[in-house]
Amino acid sequence: MARTIEQLNQWGLPVNPINYAVGYEYSKQNTPKLSKCINDQLLISSSLNGFFMESLYKSHVLEQSKFRFDIISDLHKLLSTTQKNSQQSSHSADKLISDFDTSIPQLLSQDKAEVIQAVEALEAATQAFKKQQEQLNKQLQIAQRVNQKLNDELTIAKQSVDLDPVTGLFNKEAIIRHINAWLKQDSQPVMIAILVKVNDFEKFSQEYGLLLSDVILNKVANKVASYVDESGLSSRISFDEFLLFVPKISIDTANEISKKISLGVEKLRFVSAKSKVTLPQITIDYAIDNISLSESLSVITTHLRNKLP
Repeated sequence: MARTIEQLNQWGLPVNPINYAVGYEYSKQNTPKLSKCINDQLLISSSLNGFFMESLYKSHVLEQSKFRFDIISDLHKLLSTTQKNSQQSSHSADKLISDFDTSIPQLLSQDKAEVIQAVEALEAATQAFKKQQEQLNKQLQIAQRVNQKLNDELTIAKQSVDLDPVTGLFNKEAIIRHINAWLKQDSQPVMIAILVKVNDFEKFSQEYGLLLSDVILNKVANKVASYVDESGLSSRISFDEFLLFVPKISIDTANEISKKISLGVEKLRFVSAKSKVTLPQITIDYAIDNISLSESLSVITTHLRNKLP
């Protein structure tokens, strides 16, 4: 505990549950991936922030274990039910075929009583098969509803995993997955990358609090993303930075887009609903470049940060 608290003090972070959990894992070196993320971040910046620690907590400490357990349990039940229904359907079909095989010689008999007996047996077998199929259809409809519910839950869960909860933009993990998918299609893809940094937002957050700063950041993020829309990919990569990937445009076009983003953000006006006080104007800086996606995300962002004014 003492070592963890000392580590948090070195990082300039308050001792809260999330920071402590991450700091403890780092101090004990229990999670190599978490330690590497922290060490890589410290190479870029001398300090860590709450956004970064929360991201690490969700990705490497919490890991959404309860959700995974619930989904796996539900999927197991659904698959078991489907398998059972399939086996019942196959068994019913086999029995019907067997009844037909048994009755066919009797149908060809010259004995009228045997023919009547065979017809009655076939009718009974057909009715039984029909009843079983109706029951199976009802079970199938229930399974389909469960399947739809699971699909809806998985969609929501995927969004919660891929999206930053404050801004609704993609998070770093989602961007890395998109980059890997692009690399599978093209080993040397080149795109325009635009890094947008909100000026003095750490100071704004300290003065007005995290709750209000999250609301403001959400509005700014929506404005930034609106200039890219579905033609590109918008993400939040740190507490006060957004990264946009836009394919098939020139540097000049990217520069025009960035200027419009900057002007659009500057036109935003914010008033505190509680105090009715007009909040300071939000401004941004931006950097643009042609980026090879074969480079890692950290290399791309470091390169763009070096180009910021």
